[in-house]
Amino acid sequence: MFESGSALSSIHHSADSEQGKAAMSVIDKPYDSARVAVFDITLTKDGEKVQPGGKVRITMPKPFEADGYVTYHVKGDNTVEELATTADGNNIYFETTGFSYFVVTGLVNDDPQHIHSYVEKVTDRNLVDNATCQRKAVYRLVCSICGSLGRETFEYGELADHNLREEKGYDPRCEKDGLTHGKRCINPGCTYTEQKPIPAIGHDMQDVAAKEPTCTEVGWKAYKRCEHYCGKTEGYEEIPATGHNLSITMPRVEPTCERWGNEEYLKCFNEGCDYHTDYNGLPALGHDLQWHDSCDATCTEDGYWGSYSTCNRVGCDYSSKLDRYVEKALGHNLKHHEAKQADCLPGWEEYDECQRDGCDYNTKVEIPANGKHSYVCDVCTTCNELNPVRYTRDGDYIYFGHWPQTLERDENVVAKLNEMAGTPPLPRDKNANPYNWESHEGTTYMWQKIVIYNDTKYLGVQMNDYRASGIDALYDKITKNGYYTFNVYWFKYEPIKWRILTTSGNSAFIMSDIALDFFSMQPDRKSEIRDDLLASYNNSPGVPDGIYANNWEYSFIRSWLNETFYNEVFNDLQKEIIQTTHLDNSARSCNPNDYPKYYGYGENAGKNKYADQCKDTDDKIFLLSLRDVTTTAYGFNKDVNAEDHARNLQASDFAKFHGVSMGNTQKDYVTWYTRSPSLAVGNQGYTTFVLYRDNKGVINSPNLVAEGGVVPALWITL
Repeated sequence: MFESGSALSSIHHSADSEQGKAAMSVIDKPYDSARVAVFDITLTKDGEKVQPGGKVRITMPKPFEADGYVTYHVKGDNTVEELATTADGNNIYFETTGFSYFVVTGLVNDDPQHIHSYVEKVTDRNLVDNATCQRKAVYRLVCSICGSLGRETFEYGELADHNLREEKGYDPRCEKDGLTHGKRCINPGCTYTEQKPIPAIGHDMQDVAAKEPTCTEVGWKAYKRCEHYCGKTEGYEEIPATGHNLSITMPRVEPTCERWGNEEYLKCFNEGCDYHTDYNGLPALGHDLQWHDSCDATCTEDGYWGSYSTCNRVGCDYSSKLDRYVEKALGHNLKHHEAKQADCLPGWEEYDECQRDGCDYNTKVEIPANGKHSYVCDVCTTCNELNPVRYTRDGDYIYFGHWPQTLERDENVVAKLNEMAGTPPLPRDKNANPYNWESHEGTTYMWQKIVIYNDTKYLGVQMNDYRASGIDALYDKITKNGYYTFNVYWFKYEPIKWRILTTSGNSAFIMSDIALDFFSMQPDRKSEIRDDLLASYNNSPGVPDGIYANNWEYSFIRSWLNETFYNEVFNDLQKEIIQTTHLDNSARSCNPNDYPKYYGYGENAGKNKYADQCKDTDDKIFLLSLRDVTTTAYGFNKDVNAEDHARNLQASDFAKFHGVSMGNTQKDYVTWYTRSPSLAVGNQGYTTFVLYRDNKGVINSPNLVAEGGVVPALWITL
């Protein structure tokens, strides 16, 4: 019937108590007034009163002996419920559905003729309380008829003796009486005493001088105070303590090898106050000794002929050296350096630097960088940063990337370049190469070296072997020799001039305005076997069997353009705007515009078995097709056999040095390659269609030769 966590309690109240009287006052039925017990039974949970969930049987010890019992339940609304009560042995029992006050009484004689007649009787049975020193013993009235005890009481007999105890007195004070020594009763509620009061003596007010406050103690103005020190004052006005003025900082003193130090602490500034915060001493460190062997004198430090010890600790100059063994310091061996202007890297004022080994003394003062770059071929020679300007445009031309082009003819400059580069190795002798010359693109017939002089980048090359073709182009222009020479020729790296063929949106189709290099149409430019000139097929490694040497997909020129040329000409920023172009390498690309059956006869008209062999490709750099160079939208004449100034190209000195095919004067035009395969009879498609020029720049016919100038083309994003 009880909720989990609830608690049951029962408090017994006497019939004479306030609670007992209040509970019995609402009972209007007869009960034995001599036999009454009042109980407050409660059920609580979480500090609040609650009720059981059903009927509860109550069992308790008999509160008194009676012939019978009846229990009255006084509810919260002061209504009374009579509960049947049974007795068994020493216990009584009743049942209830709620908890509050319960009054247990003895059964009365229900003879209607009987009326109690209460009288005073002194017996142990009706004794309520024994006598004290303040009142007599208390008894209940007793019915003279039936002997029942009434509710009324009476006192009888003598008072009890006092319970006296000796007490110490105390002296009187200014406003409080004193008390003599004597006895007093210690019974509760008894005021009997033999002690006598001593009158108060009154105040004795004296002047007290003023006192100034200190850091820790209060002060006061002049006032009066009772001489008896009872605490009474007149005109007392307290002045608060000033508190410490910790404005003096005693700095930390580092301990040394031989002396103690201390932590930082604070001192009070106020006069006469010696207060300070905690003082923490730091023990002396002792020497941190290092053993030294004998040593030679340096620029700034003395030498020593014997062994000695010194203290490693900063600030300690302890040394066991003896003056007679000391060799004086040598002083700096200074070298003067001239000033350098700041640019993209810091500069410096003129300064001196010690040249003696192991000494880093110098008076160098750096000047902050100013961001001015020295670009050579779009690369800063000072910090290697790339020029953010990817290209420049001049009308229908774009200058983009760098390639060796013009021969340096100034003898003084050539002499300086040769001095800077050093002597190339002997032909085919890579082991004796003290100046680190390189093989030109893997060949052994040419050495090369790059030198930067007067803000210009040069490529130095030395031809050291006979070449099979292009001798006419070399004659009277560079070599003065039809075979070989050990002279080194220097070519300037210059911006490549590109002709804009057409634009589309923010894209431009461009071609080199001159032939930049030369190739003999061997399967592999690196080959040195002259018999390869007669080969019908491309026998380079990795090329499938049966592939003709003029197949653009597998040609050496294509891989050279998209690898060697692409990586040497353009920096990483320039490569970002080079587009990948899907090339049409079908037979259509081999036919001039308006001449769809340029190749072949009869049923083979317009067909080219060599073009049919080549697949379309995706390239960064490429050669123009025969169809490209007869496209009027690109500025060319549509007739391949017609004279066309747009197809009349010059060649760079570097291409001439390689052996490009052209006449002997500067007015002659170069023979240059397209990527379209020819129909050469007798060499089974070995060559590529070239545009050949005579000395007057007029096209005689599309000759099918195995050599020509390289005129790269590409698409870029503007």
